[in-house]
Amino acid sequence: MESQGHNAPPEQSGFAHVRAHNHAGMANIVLERAPFDVQQVFGAGSPQAMETIAQQNNDFIGESIHCAQGSSLCSTANGGVTDVLPSEPGGYQALFGSKYVAPALGGLTDINGNTLSGFPGFDPTAAQTLGVVATMLEKNVPVVFAYIADVHDNQEGASLSSEATFGPGEAPYVKQLKDYDAAFAKFLARLTSDGFTTANTLFVLTPDEGDHFVGSKPSPANCDGVTVPCTYTNVGELDINLNAIVADAGDSTQFSLHFDDAPTVYVAGNPGRTDPGVRHLEQLISGLSALNPITGQSEKVTYRMADPVTEKILHMVTAADPNRTPTFTLFGDDNFFFESVGLLTAVEESGFAWNHGDDQPEIARTFIAIAGPGVKNLGVTETADFFTDHVDVRPTIMLLTGLTDDYAHDGRSILELINPSVLPAALGNHRPTALLLGQALKEVDAPFGALDQAALNVSTVALANSNNAIYNLLEAQIASWNLRRDAIAGPIKSALEGAEFHGDPINEPQAVQLIVRAQILVAEAEIWALIF
Repeated sequence: MESQGHNAPPEQSGFAHVRAHNHAGMANIVLERAPFDVQQVFGAGSPQAMETIAQQNNDFIGESIHCAQGSSLCSTANGGVTDVLPSEPGGYQALFGSKYVAPALGGLTDINGNTLSGFPGFDPTAAQTLGVVATMLEKNVPVVFAYIADVHDNQEGASLSSEATFGPGEAPYVKQLKDYDAAFAKFLARLTSDGFTTANTLFVLTPDEGDHFVGSKPSPANCDGVTVPCTYTNVGELDINLNAIVADAGDSTQFSLHFDDAPTVYVAGNPGRTDPGVRHLEQLISGLSALNPITGQSEKVTYRMADPVTEKILHMVTAADPNRTPTFTLFGDDNFFFESVGLLTAVEESGFAWNHGDDQPEIARTFIAIAGPGVKNLGVTETADFFTDHVDVRPTIMLLTGLTDDYAHDGRSILELINPSVLPAALGNHRPTALLLGQALKEVDAPFGALDQAALNVSTVALANSNNAIYNLLEAQIASWNLRRDAIAGPIKSALEGAEFHGDPINEPQAVQLIVRAQILVAEAEIWALIF
């Protein structure tokens, strides 16, 4: 959850004018690994680095406050240190970890008033996270980013259930959902009492991705989790030792992989995509099947595949570090989890039952909820109304709050959600065209947009094909789409960025040309996907 306090009520504890960002449990903006991150920030020989790993995890991991220059909140006296960033000369002063964050704010509790003694871990309940967020806002920290753990795994411990994870409609799952709902109700009531409302505060809530439940059919058949609880004979993802089943199929190619439902594969020696060994491995994996012990059926393990040509169109290639580019990526059957250990074929892992990271609509489609100044009250809308994804969240927040970045965004402001009356003139005067530009950008540039999905379909056929002529034809076609996509998406981003944040009116003739080019490109890719 993200919320941004705007014109917040004055704070009586002396932090009324502090400008800071709080991060509770958020990846990449807090310290995440002990002892490595602790040594990097505090020094290898520092008292902080001398603590045990367990104590470091409790004291310094998972929470931070970044302050504006000169802020007393992040002073050295409060444990503040400089967070050095290459793009920000001088860096920021910051507090890292509950050991410094909690006392600087007068202590932290969950939303029910229970004291939080150190960082609760990267699976915080709604009550824990929302208690910290409320305190941050009350202490006049105006921008708060926070994370809440999924509700389908057991976050409350033995008092809730002996199970580690739940199927839909199971009694402990429903109980935990009610606890989360109660925490949000207390949080919103507390903020309202404090004077934080949608009239002066922007609220943004979105999950990072959806999940696919792996388990048997629920019992009884008419269970709904509300009036009739559900039970399951099997609850758990199906683990596959990909290296082992490849070797068992007669391919001795050495490779490593990122353990996932959609594993990235790295062939030893980093050979090129046309290497005969790589091509054979792709073809073999594309046809592999494994026994699903829940259904008793042999099921194909591969859903889709991409090599660097298509990984580039999916934004999976980092030019600054070619060694990070996977040899290929296997988007798997969403019931399977791929790794390099364990038994040869699929076995049930009862501790994990919700797969993510893959390409299926159930996983890829999620939601965003926004409320606050300048936001339309649209109620619940469907994907068919308009397309947006996570890179659109930041420019939307920046536009609604009147802030600017010193870099260009990959996404666009979600104009469909914003009242036209709050748009800058350069954007508002061209709103219909800007809407079409934004939607065209999504279709050609988003990983789940029409172009990228069509390219992934074609890629799957190419990598599975043993006919080199067909493989080369399809790969060349995808590469050409990528070049054309970049030539379209770049100018669209520049046009939208200029209108959103720099007062540059949209060039209508150029915009129409870009929209038409995007539509032609998508149509062409979708025809190829249908043919192959």
